[in-house]
Amino acid sequence: QNESTAVHAVHMNAARRLQTGLVSTGFLFGLTWLLMGYVADTQYAQGLLYEASSDYIKAYERVSTAVNLHPEPVYMDKLSYLGANVALIAAYQGKTSLVKDLITNSRIYNLRALQSSPKNIQYWKTTAKNNLLYYQVALDTKYLKEGISSVETAMALAPTEPKLPYTLAVFYS
Repeated sequence: QNESTAVHAVHMNAARRLQTGLVSTGFLFGLTWLLMGYVADTQYAQGLLYEASSDYIKAYERVSTAVNLHPEPVYMDKLSYLGANVALIAAYQGKTSLVKDLITNSRIYNLRALQSSPKNIQYWKTTAKNNLLYYQVALDTKYLKEGISSVETAMALAPTEPKLPYTLAVFYS
């Protein structure tokens, strides 16, 4: 009977260690997730400050860090817009290969934001603004057509949004 009690005690200790290990691991994952979210939020907020001062390159870097840490659709939408702006800057500096990469990434992040919430008119408005910037970079009318389509989609989703007809007029001008 002593042997049975000893075996039972060993099994209980092993079970407790396993439980403690699982709880500790879960706690560490949760804490890491929270910390990454916090750092992502602060990076995003710093990116917004840089954007407000028209420093699109630093804003792009900060929001890119936020997306890498915590890929939120709002962050991706902002990153797509900042990427389009940085592409315009790179085009004026003659960095053609960088421009292509920035436009490609901008389109990818915009698409991801739209896929997460296809009825969010803010994301459709970003798509339109991005396409206007792409047009300024490439002078390809396909971007104007895509921008017009984006504005029309946003108008269908929110027919009373007052800025959309103005935006559509900008594209047609």
